[in-house]
Amino acid sequence: MKNFLLLCVTCILMVATLEITLRFFPVATSLRTVSVNDHNSTFHAEPNQDVIYSTDWNLVIVNNKHVNNVGFLNKFDYNAADPRKLVAVVGDSYVAAMEVNDDEPFYQTLSRDNPDLRVYSFGFGHGGLSQYLIWAKYAHDNFRNDFLIVSVVGNDFDESLKKYKFKRGFYHYDEQADGSLVLVRNDYEPNPYIRWLLYNSQLARYLLLNCKAFESINLLKHKFSKQEKYVDNMLAQVDSTREQDSYRAIDAFLRDLPQYSGLQPPQILLMTNALRESIYNSADEPLAKNSYVAKMYHYLLTQAHLLGYNTLDLHPPFSEHYKHHQQRFEFPTDGHWNALAHQIVAQSIETTPWWQYTVKNMQEVQ
Repeated sequence: MKNFLLLCVTCILMVATLEITLRFFPVATSLRTVSVNDHNSTFHAEPNQDVIYSTDWNLVIVNNKHVNNVGFLNKFDYNAADPRKLVAVVGDSYVAAMEVNDDEPFYQTLSRDNPDLRVYSFGFGHGGLSQYLIWAKYAHDNFRNDFLIVSVVGNDFDESLKKYKFKRGFYHYDEQADGSLVLVRNDYEPNPYIRWLLYNSQLARYLLLNCKAFESINLLKHKFSKQEKYVDNMLAQVDSTREQDSYRAIDAFLRDLPQYSGLQPPQILLMTNALRESIYNSADEPLAKNSYVAKMYHYLLTQAHLLGYNTLDLHPPFSEHYKHHQQRFEFPTDGHWNALAHQIVAQSIETTPWWQYTVKNMQEVQ
């Protein structure tokens, strides 16, 4: 009994020591999000909060991030009464851009370069094409944006289907008895106990957010499982059913986007990520060109063009920059865009005919 009590006291002292010690380090803080239900149908964070973003056990890529007055990661508040034309940007973690400081995301560059415009961002990690419709609707319903940019990355296609992913608080396409795809919502209520723990314990945040304790088992499985090839954060090859389902998700998204966004295709730019693996290493080019993601990007861009949308493939500008400068576009320990990549994205958008002749010239789209 004495040894047990000694063990308990030792554990308590160790936890207390770690709690105190970690308060001197930039441990990630939890992004508080709101419930998603019949009263609030759009996933976003609690407004007006500041968070620390850091990754991994050694607390790398440290940034102070701001959540604005309507609950999105942006240093600026949004104003529905501002008379300037508005470009809304929707996407997932590449738009949330936690890995770079608040001045560096591509939409901030667009805003600085074009003071006659407003550029508002709407996005969080784990979103897919299906969820982008909801953020596009939120932007138009609340701020009446004139233009829309949708940032599309490799895992946005199959993860738009409830069959493959059904994230709490998000919308996904669900197949009906007649074979059609309709949007369904997975309601979300923040767990008060986990929220309390993350708010009050530096050690809990370190273990759960930095060390990703909940994901450790999956990480071990991947480490010891058969090594798979990946392209743009997705398996290079998937089964034919998943591939065909992804094509259907793209068709449904292009069909529904005008209705949800309140805009016509000529007012919208769809932007796809670069296949960076093949840019850095030419030996990976055959794998990348024939990958699942490459097929999805090609299909999305082709179908979108036929329907009158504007498109931007980021692979050529990324490839051209790397050819001349040999600089990578992500972090050593994180695959998201770094500041250089965001700069290239902004420049690429600004050189599109859509930006030059429709957005900048404020031409009315019929």
